Amino acid sequence: MKINLFKLLVLISIILIQKINCQAPFGAFIDYQILPNLDTLILNRSYGNWWFGLFGNISYNVNFGKLQIPERPYLPLSDTLNRLLTHNSRNGFNVLFGLTGEYVPKGSFWGGMVRLALLEKRVVESRAELSKDHNYSMILNFYSLVLSPSVRYNFSIEGLHTFAGFDLEYFFNDKSRLQEVEYKDGSRLVTDWVLSASPKQLRLNLHAGIGWDLFFLSISKMFRVRAKPFISFHFGTTVFSGYSSSLNTFHMKGGFSLLFGPDEVTSEYRKFDSTYVRPPEAVAQLPQTVRRGVSFPGFERTPLFASMELSMVPAPQIIAEAGITQEEQIATEIKMPETPSRITINPNQKIVLQGYTRSDVISLTSSMRNTLDALAEFLLVNPEYIVVIEGHSDNQGTLEQNTERGRLRAQAAANYLISRKVSPSRIRTASRSSFYPIADNTSEEGRRKNRRVEIVLVK
Repeated sequence: MKINLFKLLVLISIILIQKINCQAPFGAFIDYQILPNLDTLILNRSYGNWWFGLFGNISYNVNFGKLQIPERPYLPLSDTLNRLLTHNSRNGFNVLFGLTGEYVPKGSFWGGMVRLALLEKRVVESRAELSKDHNYSMILNFYSLVLSPSVRYNFSIEGLHTFAGFDLEYFFNDKSRLQEVEYKDGSRLVTDWVLSASPKQLRLNLHAGIGWDLFFLSISKMFRVRAKPFISFHFGTTVFSGYSSSLNTFHMKGGFSLLFGPDEVTSEYRKFDSTYVRPPEAVAQLPQTVRRGVSFPGFERTPLFASMELSMVPAPQIIAEAGITQEEQIATEIKMPETPSRITINPNQKIVLQGYTRSDVISLTSSMRNTLDALAEFLLVNPEYIVVIEGHSDNQGTLEQNTERGRLRAQAAANYLISRKVSPSRIRTASRSSFYPIADNTSEEGRRKNRRVEIVLVK
C-alpha cells in the first residue's frame, strides 16, 4: 500500500503533540518546583535565539541552454570526420539531505540561516539521434556539496518568513560519460566514451524561498523542537561549458526542516509562607474560566500554592465595572469633584476593576476605590467570607514584567482593603500575567480591558 509521505508526517506530528508539552510559537513556559524546605523555585523558560538540526528536500531540476558533444570524442574537433551534435536535455528529480542552523532573535524581523547539503547526487541526461538506429546519450553523473547561507525576514504572521541568499556548490566524484547506441542485425551495440570535458567543479547560485514554523515541542524542560516546511528556487552559473556548451539548471526545491534549540531559563526564588491559610477545596477545584487564544494539552503548571491556581466561579457575572471616567483621563489637567454612587456587593458574582491607562500603571483610580470601599463594608459585615484578588495584564512586555504588573495590581487592591480594616488573613492574591485576556490585545481598547483586577468572594 502506497503511503502519502506528507500525511504520515502530519499524523506523527499530531501524535507527538499529544505526548509532549507543546505550545504556539514564540511562547513561554513557567515551571514550579517545590524544594525540600518547602520554598518554591520558579523557572521561566522561553525559546532561544539559536536553532540547529536536519533538513531534507526534493529538487526538480529544469535543464536549459545549449549542450554540444562531439560525435566522435576520440577524434579532435578539427578532424573532418568529427562534428558537434546538439543534445536535448531532460528535466529530472533528485533528493538530498543535510544540516541546517538558524539565528532567529526574539522580537526581531531579521535573522539568518545556513544549510549544508551532504552528498547531493546530480544526474543530467541528454540525447542526440543520428538516425532511428543510431543515437548518443550524454550522462552527467556526479555528487556535490552545497553550502547555502541566507538572510531571513519574519512576517507579522507568527512563524511565516522568507529567506534569500546564495549557494556555493562543489562537484566531485564525476562519472560522466557519453554512451553510443547502435542497432545492427537485430543486435544492440553500446559503447561508452570518456569525454575530455567535465562539469564545472565550482558553481554559484542565488536562491530565494519561503518557510513556516508550524509548531514547537518542549522536550525534557531543556530544549525545543521546531518543524518547518519550506519552498525555494535556485539559479546560477552554468553546469557544463565544454565544447562551447552552456548547459544550466534551474532548481525548484520543497522540503522539511527539524530544528532543535536550547531554552533560555530565568529563575525566581520564593520563600515558604508559614502563615498561609488554604482556601476551601471546593473553590480550588472549580473549572477554570474560558481561555482565549491557542491552547494545547500538557501545558499545565504545578501550583506554587493554592491561591496561585484558584479558579473562578463558573459563568460569572460582572456587577460593577470600575472603568476610567472622562474626568480621570484629564485628571492631570483639571481636578473635577467626584460624587460616587452607592455600589451593592453580591457575593455570588465577580467584581472587575478596570481603568489602567497604560500597561505599566498599577495604581488605583477613584472609581476602583469606590468599589473597594463597598467591598470592605461587605466583608466587615460578613466575616464568614474571604476575598480572592487576581491581577491581570495585557501582552505589552516580557513575561516577567506582565507577571509583576498583575501581582502589583492585585496587591494594591489588597492593601486598600487592609487599610479599610479588612484582616489580611481573609485576603488571597495572585497574578495571572497576560495568560487570560478577555479582549483582543491587538487594539488599545482591547488592551485596556485586559489590564484589570478580578475579585471573587468565597464563603
